[in-house]
Amino acid sequence: LAETLPKFESARTTVICEDAMSCGRVVLYVLVGALAALFAIPAPSILSVENVDACIQASKAQKPGALPSFSLRKNAEFDVILFGATGFTGNLTARYLSRQQTHRNFTFAIAGRSQRKLDTLASSLPHPPSIFVADAGDLDALRALVRRTKVLITTAGPFADFGKLLVQACAEEGTHYADLSGEFFFQRDMIRDHHKTAQNSGAKIVVAAGYDSLPFDIGANLALSALHDADPATHKQPVSIVAGVTKSRGWLSGGTTASVKGMWADILSGNVSLSDSQDAYLLVPGADKCRVDTEASGWGVFPRYDYTLKTFGVPHFMAYVNARIVRRSMALLGHGALVSYGEGLTFGAIFDAAVFATPFLWHGHVSVMPAPGEGPPETMQRDGGFTCRVMATSSNAKTGETVSTQVDITGRGDVGYAHTSKLLAEVGLCLADVACHHASVGGGVLTTASATAVPELVRRLRAAMHEDGRPLLVFDVTSVATGSTDRPSVEL
Repeated sequence: LAETLPKFESARTTVICEDAMSCGRVVLYVLVGALAALFAIPAPSILSVENVDACIQASKAQKPGALPSFSLRKNAEFDVILFGATGFTGNLTARYLSRQQTHRNFTFAIAGRSQRKLDTLASSLPHPPSIFVADAGDLDALRALVRRTKVLITTAGPFADFGKLLVQACAEEGTHYADLSGEFFFQRDMIRDHHKTAQNSGAKIVVAAGYDSLPFDIGANLALSALHDADPATHKQPVSIVAGVTKSRGWLSGGTTASVKGMWADILSGNVSLSDSQDAYLLVPGADKCRVDTEASGWGVFPRYDYTLKTFGVPHFMAYVNARIVRRSMALLGHGALVSYGEGLTFGAIFDAAVFATPFLWHGHVSVMPAPGEGPPETMQRDGGFTCRVMATSSNAKTGETVSTQVDITGRGDVGYAHTSKLLAEVGLCLADVACHHASVGGGVLTTASATAVPELVRRLRAAMHEDGRPLLVFDVTSVATGSTDRPSVEL
């Protein structure tokens, strides 16, 4: 045994060494193969529409009638009423509006279920607003509430539970509305149930007016407009728009997690179909023959390299909301049958988000699954933010050249709270002002890009400031490039 053991150990070491080297080569081959696969995985296929003109006319938003929607309730008691003011995000929105009153001329009030909580909030604000008590389940009370204001904005989610009657009241009474909903089933139901009513009353019902989905909706609109300005021939050419989030620092809100749970509960219980959850055109009724995108996010379900953005990424976690909103905007504005849209989150953004959030998680400052009403500390709200690049690409039918435009978006403040609360407030103030309306679009269940005058809203968002003097949201058209069609790009 004494003579045999050293020989055995020597043999075992040799075998292990050879196996390790072999395993190392296998790992290397796997990594190289995986990297090659990321380059090889294509973007989702894009369809061509046969009757573009018919699709545009079928989905285009209704123009204002004899009584333009933006003139409704011009003598209302308030410019804006904030519903759900005592929640975490509602509290931030109320404080922002109150601070804005020191240098802007508007009136606002707060509303919710609890008189005591509303009193406490109002007394803590620089300019204490009027208070109204109303329950989201009391339609008569909500009707009376919305008659007093030009615009109602709401942070009370999940919106499938607390938003349906508010939308109904605003649509019937001709009061403009904006929310933070990221629940695409709720949005679909509001389009189905109240779009026609809002068209008739002139009310602009604006869904997803926070981080989901305003920056992406406006960014796509700006990129497309810049492309058309750069080359008017692209007006009638297929356009591919792709957005890549390159930094995302923030945390999920309790309302967002509750909304996600609610949507999954509806799917698992059979209240909504799985096929609907995968429908890229869920928010564009009647789009059966006008579909361009074949996958909901537009990025594809797998990690891949994007040749337009020149980066690796995965589908952005909010793409399944944002992409549907962008497609609705494009349809309402008459571009839907020509424009495809995809949205991703870069590998660099994922790493940066992990580095940013880890200390807050480690010290217990944020919860993995926050409850409604919970939120992160002020330092996380202050230091959060995001950057995103949006590129629109098309080809000139006469010259064969590829034309592309690039919009860089910079948003400051935690995306789930500090940033999104101020976005909602600014959309509400925009809807209360005739100068900030999209003059050729009347009432209906709309989006920020279709309801507002985008250049004016962009100016307001750049001028809006956080407490430390930093601009809220900045859009920069940074380049216009042309080249031959053999450049790598998303296939049209």
